[in-house]
Amino acid sequence: MRRETQRGWGAVNSGAFDSSSGFSAGVSSARERRNADLFLLEWNGGFRREGRGWSRQRASLISEQVVPGTASVDLGITEELALLVADHAPLPVTSAEIRRAARDSGIRDDYKSVSAWVPASPDSRVFMFLHGNNHSVPVARVGDVPAAVDPSRHSRVPRWADDRGRSGALRKKSALLYYRFDELSSSQAAFTSDVIPSGAATKAPVVLVPEDAEISDSDDFWSVPPRGQYTSATRLQDLVAECYERLRRLSTPSGRQYLSPRAQSAAFENVGRIYLSGHSGGGMPLVEAAGSTLVTARPTDLWLYDCTYRFGVQNYIEFCRTWQRAGRLGNRSDAARFVCIYRPRNPYSNTETVADNLRESLAPILGVSAASLLRVHGQTDLRASPDLTDVVTALCTQPVTFIRTQVAHELIPTLFTPLLLRTASS
Repeated sequence: MRRETQRGWGAVNSGAFDSSSGFSAGVSSARERRNADLFLLEWNGGFRREGRGWSRQRASLISEQVVPGTASVDLGITEELALLVADHAPLPVTSAEIRRAARDSGIRDDYKSVSAWVPASPDSRVFMFLHGNNHSVPVARVGDVPAAVDPSRHSRVPRWADDRGRSGALRKKSALLYYRFDELSSSQAAFTSDVIPSGAATKAPVVLVPEDAEISDSDDFWSVPPRGQYTSATRLQDLVAECYERLRRLSTPSGRQYLSPRAQSAAFENVGRIYLSGHSGGGMPLVEAAGSTLVTARPTDLWLYDCTYRFGVQNYIEFCRTWQRAGRLGNRSDAARFVCIYRPRNPYSNTETVADNLRESLAPILGVSAASLLRVHGQTDLRASPDLTDVVTALCTQPVTFIRTQVAHELIPTLFTPLLLRTASS
């Protein structure tokens, strides 16, 4: 039987896995206890969810246990990398996975996981990435993905993966590391001054990569993002706020906090800009998240990475219309910017067709021709491309830019994210 692919919002939308969501705190099994023990073995000190707050815990396999249904443990992996287990993370949403997660705390925690990268001196920006099919989020002090795949050994197979999923996950790094978001400082700096305008500073955002895929019985993918993750208008804002609160309280391996309590408030009022992006199948949750109250409450860059499959585009249109009506659609510090990157149509993808239709819909809102919004990038190497100057000019001056690129599908987030950060308003 194929798993359900869409589910309305019910009790699970209220937040934590607790009794109000239909999960019993008394669920226990040998596998569950084993999963909890494996999690605690890596735990060097973190925070456990207790009621409405967080309290510090010390790692002890003898005296500490993960209480099913009520506990969430955050892990400091390196001085910049952390794994958060967030109550407001949206998964699971399909019926079969809700039932399966109710029986296993390891599955629940990994579906609620958010990998975070916090630079040593983060600025007031957040980059959120929705990874899409055949990836996962979990990281660990010492993971189980082979060193030949991830030399850092921080990638870990999600505990919700079945046998086929485990085989697939062992062949890829965790999404944050796979797309090299831990290298954004150096990759931004690699763009030289003859390409990037003066004053286009490198950015140091906090990177958040929430889990967005569930186990799948698809013939093509072992994990697929389901519908219904961000249909609640406040879900995205609640998730970012919770992640900031957890990072303010979580300690790195050396003992400092990832975010200073003085620099970042619990309600993240100091976050000045959101970079919201999604790749490939991540377009499913991205188009939902684009309708969030967060993307109109904060200046937002919305970046589509070859993800304009037939998931719908109306929230993208409304995003641009809302900011345009406010006179704040543009590449300015107080404004919003929209970028859609896609590959030429081929027998396996219709992203160009949907992107072209979206471009035709947005042009009248801006009062320009659809052709003026398009830039063609004809090479597979981004920085060596003679088209790059034209692309950069559009990114720096236009509020809406569509880029038709020959860069390989899987390389688009890795290569374009540093460019979009550098060209974003400083």
